[in-house]
Amino acid sequence: MADVADSYKLDLLHVHYAIPHSISAMLARQMTQKKRRLPFITTLHGTDITLVGMDPSYFGITKFSIEESDGITAISNDLRRHTEEVFGVSNEIRVIHNFVNCETYAPDPERRGLARFAPEGEKLLIHLSNFRPVKRVLDCIRILAEVRKHSSARLLMVGDGPERGPGGTSGGTVGRSGLRGVRRQAERRGKADPARPRASKLTFAPGGCEHS
Repeated sequence: MADVADSYKLDLLHVHYAIPHSISAMLARQMTQKKRRLPFITTLHGTDITLVGMDPSYFGITKFSIEESDGITAISNDLRRHTEEVFGVSNEIRVIHNFVNCETYAPDPERRGLARFAPEGEKLLIHLSNFRPVKRVLDCIRILAEVRKHSSARLLMVGDGPERGPGGTSGGTVGRSGLRGVRRQAERRGKADPARPRASKLTFAPGGCEHS
């Protein structure tokens, strides 16, 4: 970070996640301090607090990196409150919510993309995230199975990660859910294009630690 800041004459570093990026930014600030001041802003995400910060072995370094930041933002009011309660941080934490390009991802009343993923008029559910255990990918399959007890439905799993199953398919995920009867109704499509979320009846995030 220090090399990049020097090469491009950066005035500010903005890093996401306290560990390891905030600590790296702090070191870059120290490395450049004889020549100039290089402040950094840390944006906190749920993983910092719920998965890393509350592990006793990471508590001290996470708290230190937050307090050493020249500015702190959080993606939700709940995350800010949780950070203040868990770490006792007195620094100001400004909330800047996650955002999307509303022109690209505008609602499509005609739902022209629906036929592409649900050609027989099924209800289309979408899991739009990365495939990690904390995102509870298997629960998506179980939700699909419950929905299909009442209505014809398909599940489109958009994303990538270690829980994607062998060969980049949803087959391994479906198999581990114990619900092989929904295999044909669950499809993994890798990274998203704008048509996918706009085509859905429901987009859901069953992650273990989602903040609002």
